[in-house]
Amino acid sequence: MKLILNAKVKERLQGYYPNDKFSLCSINRVNTKPNSTVHRIRIFDKSKGYQDLYAKECQTEVAPNIHEMISLKDSHERLLIPRIMDYYEEENIVLSEGVKGETLSKSLLKHSLSLGFALNTETLLMSSRKIGHAIGVLQNLTNRGTERLGDLDIYLIKEIENEEYFKTILKKDLLKDIKAQTENLKGLKTNISQYHGDPSPHNIFMKDDQVHLIDYSFHVNATFLDPALYLVSLELARSRLFHSIDDTVLKMENVFLYTYAETIKHDDWIYEWPLIKTLTYLHFLLMYAKRKKTIKNSLVASIDRRYLIKKIIEHGKRQHPIPTLQPFSPPSMRDAEICEQSDIPSNNGKEVSDD
Repeated sequence: MKLILNAKVKERLQGYYPNDKFSLCSINRVNTKPNSTVHRIRIFDKSKGYQDLYAKECQTEVAPNIHEMISLKDSHERLLIPRIMDYYEEENIVLSEGVKGETLSKSLLKHSLSLGFALNTETLLMSSRKIGHAIGVLQNLTNRGTERLGDLDIYLIKEIENEEYFKTILKKDLLKDIKAQTENLKGLKTNISQYHGDPSPHNIFMKDDQVHLIDYSFHVNATFLDPALYLVSLELARSRLFHSIDDTVLKMENVFLYTYAETIKHDDWIYEWPLIKTLTYLHFLLMYAKRKKTIKNSLVASIDRRYLIKKIIEHGKRQHPIPTLQPFSPPSMRDAEICEQSDIPSNNGKEVSDD
């Protein structure tokens, strides 16, 4: 892949930046999650300095979705994704511009330590609101209609059905109950659209008032996946950091929910939200079990594991009628404590352009 990138980028680099004279410096593979191949391409211009591009190898079946994303006007600004510079279709490689800043994970850690240079609460709330809006706009612009959950390749459902690992950490009756609820869920219909795939704090970069979501998947699936993963990621951040951040992160969750619900044009909130979150908790437990064992990974996993199992047990203690349908009401504006001066309008998605 390095040889292909070297030839492609050298050939087209001047076209990417017609007003500058960038030269190719290096190409290196980036450590990413399994089944993902990403290379960082460092380029240099005397007046601009160093700039990074990122080349991600994608699966063949997402090619139409990549073209759809490229065709959306100002997609990098509206959806917070890095600017797509090129798509090498024969090799299924998407070339994107690198983004600057620090991850939301680091920002939350600094905020919890009350460091002088940490981002303030208002900036963190702004980031969560922008993410909720961007995910909602993405679903509006790439909507594919509805499908039966059981007919989709939803990893949350596949994992609870097939993974033997859950038998080692959950009591038999609890696991049986969750599987029964999940089986019933498969008969319901859900909206589907393109989705990010992993909008967790380590994939969210912040600099000043700029927010970016990196590592976009270009896949199509159920619309509830991105909100569930983002919210559970925030929950885990809240559980592993100092209690001083509890109030801020809870507000971030409410801000996200409020803005997302105001933006979307579908009604997937009718689904049994506690079950979706419980399946997401299980997904994180499985992810930690499969992750490479390093000191950092093991420490995070040991902290998160206790919280996740606690939440799953709490879910099991509730009474869940069959069918498992419970209306979900997003937080009110007062609960979310959203500043009226925000640069993102709240319009219930009615005026979001689809061009």
